[in-house]
Amino acid sequence: MNSLQIIDTVLLKTYLQSSPSMISSLLRLKENFCLYNECEKLLTKSNKIPELVLLMKKANKASFQNCMFNCFKGSPVNNFENHFKHLNALHLLVDSKLENKIDQINEYLADLTDFGIILDFGAQLIKTNPDIALNIFTFDGEPEKWPRDKVYELFKSSNAPTQMRVPLIEHYIEQV
Repeated sequence: MNSLQIIDTVLLKTYLQSSPSMISSLLRLKENFCLYNECEKLLTKSNKIPELVLLMKKANKASFQNCMFNCFKGSPVNNFENHFKHLNALHLLVDSKLENKIDQINEYLADLTDFGIILDFGAQLIKTNPDIALNIFTFDGEPEKWPRDKVYELFKSSNAPTQMRVPLIEHYIEQV
């Protein structure tokens, strides 16, 4: 543990007590050295879901960069933990009481470079929260760039009911 990690972690604890609105700013910093496990516990305990998602996003980007570095060195890398963290962060947003959770989910998904995570998340969402799934996959913006054939195949293979597939197809037709 280095002094930057201690400073940023203590700063997060301080913001949590005195100025909660500053937590997001700290977590968005390019050079953020918060201790992930400690900050995750603090934010979870304080029910700071958007901030927790920011923390996870930052941690996942670092993991992804490390993974790419190790992959190019020829070392075998297990990406399962990174994949799981993304899915966990997304499900935290789905389960949250945030008014703008669809926007937050789409913003998170837009930053992902691994379309497989989006498909895994979508498959789970179609079964557990079909309304949110439909909103996400028909949202204007980033979802329009996703491969439509793969998204439709996802709905089909997840046994999404016809009342979900028809609006998806209608959305695709409107975009043409």
